[in-house]
Amino acid sequence: MSVRRTTARAASLAAAVVAVLAALLAPAHPAMAASAAGKEQGSAASRELDRVQALLLLRLASLPDDSRTLILREPESLTLRIPARLLFESDTAVLKAAATPAAPLAAAGQVLKKYRKLQARIVAYTDSIGDITLNQSLSDQRAQAVCDALSAQGIAAARLQQQGAGSADPIASNATPEGRVENRRVEIEFQRATPAGEGAPGSFRSAPAAAP
Repeated sequence: MSVRRTTARAASLAAAVVAVLAALLAPAHPAMAASAAGKEQGSAASRELDRVQALLLLRLASLPDDSRTLILREPESLTLRIPARLLFESDTAVLKAAATPAAPLAAAGQVLKKYRKLQARIVAYTDSIGDITLNQSLSDQRAQAVCDALSAQGIAAARLQQQGAGSADPIASNATPEGRVENRRVEIEFQRATPAGEGAPGSFRSAPAAAP
């Protein structure tokens, strides 16, 4: 009886070992494989944005401390926020003569040339002073002007989107002159193109709300 019990335990242990080895050697479940691939892809995109951020910091180092140009980082995107006063004369959509070669737009162009999987969405904002329709028109024209400036640097139009947001999404109070200066801005959002099957080709995953 003792020999039989020993033999049975050995057989049971051998079967367990075989089962474990089979599980280890078996192909991964499709869902698990897809999850791992998604994490790796996300990690690669995050590392790329780290490099983009480092490049922008380097190129913007020459700006004075009071330029108020900011880099805003999100998990899947990075935004360059540029005060409108650095790019445009007051109440116009004509770029200043020095705006295109200046650090912010030159840096944006360099990023898009170096990282060809990235796209950019340009959104222009105004303050809330004045006529809503005129503010919307001004923001539309400013977004287009920045888009044209990047195109002139050799960036394909298919990689650029532009939007005028008018006085939507203020980042400061419009009740003070200082707040209104902050709200008049252009934001260039860098993001990888949406993978096939996750939306329209060349589209961003999420767009800011349209101006009222």
